[in-house]
Amino acid sequence: MWPELRVFQLSEQFRLIKKREIRFTFLPSYETDFIDYFHSEIAGEFNSHLDLCYHYVPPRKGIDDIDVVILTNHGSDMYQNIWELRRRLPEDTLIAVWFWDNHERMHNSYRTALAADIIFASHDYTSSYLLNPASIKGMHIPSCTAQWGCKQAEEFFLCRDCIQRSNKLLLNYVDYDFSWRSNLLKEIRVSDIDAENLTMLPDDRTRYFSKGKAERFKEWLGYKTTIILPLSNDLSTRVFDALLAGLVIIVPDTMPDFDKIFSASDQEKLGVVRINDFSISTIKKAHKNAIDSFDEAGEAGVQTRHKYVLENHMLVHRIGQMLQEIRSVSSGEAEFLFSNYCQVQYGLSLIN
Repeated sequence: MWPELRVFQLSEQFRLIKKREIRFTFLPSYETDFIDYFHSEIAGEFNSHLDLCYHYVPPRKGIDDIDVVILTNHGSDMYQNIWELRRRLPEDTLIAVWFWDNHERMHNSYRTALAADIIFASHDYTSSYLLNPASIKGMHIPSCTAQWGCKQAEEFFLCRDCIQRSNKLLLNYVDYDFSWRSNLLKEIRVSDIDAENLTMLPDDRTRYFSKGKAERFKEWLGYKTTIILPLSNDLSTRVFDALLAGLVIIVPDTMPDFDKIFSASDQEKLGVVRINDFSISTIKKAHKNAIDSFDEAGEAGVQTRHKYVLENHMLVHRIGQMLQEIRSVSSGEAEFLFSNYCQVQYGLSLIN
């Protein structure tokens, strides 16, 4: 009886928030505190950019009258944290979890999913394991630019005229020993590729994250191009951060979610350079092509890339997508059922 009972419980929760205005709050998980990732303009940005049917309530004002709580998960097991949060919330409050790192630490992610009401995966290509009988698997909500708000990004972008952009290939990565890219970063370092190696150790990221938000943005503005080296074929925030600052990005063909988010025409418009392997010769050629692409498009290209992210891929856009999905279910436009998803496992999933 469990799956049927859970469907009934969730149906009642969604029915209770079927109203014109949905009151929500956003609680980035404690995992991000040490890097101060999410920008500070959240309150003003949500209330000015989102549809009037959504009303953001800052957590400090209390959560006694909240319809939806949106949490982020970055790889830790938040099962217990969510149940502790439930004890403080009204019984009918809906808990949504947005998984930023579901491509790794899968056991932790699955346990976290079991404690939620509705879940959204940032990495769609490896999200089927999150399907479970306790929470609804919602739409794919990819990563985005989150360390700067829209207003901040526009303000910091104005500094580009007084910053000389380098032709060097920007490599501002965390160098994880367990990752395949660690060896590649070392190869590039001793190769004849003209690269800017700004790598950090996993336990010391102060080189970048100790900087103020304006200084972080200026770092990106100092370069024309960067290469995307995913940990495991994931579409990461650096894709959006780089484009927001006007860089031409070099992207491997091994990222399945990239083509879902960026159409072929958009990639052409943005000057994206694709590669099909990580050999030094391929990267060197791609680096030259990216510089040529940047120089050929000039300031118009920089503006195009910046506006593309600013208008489509900021934090406020992702929160809006999740809230719209929740509203669709509460209004009956979308439904969920207990089914065998892609013949992988049984669980609750949405049907539109």
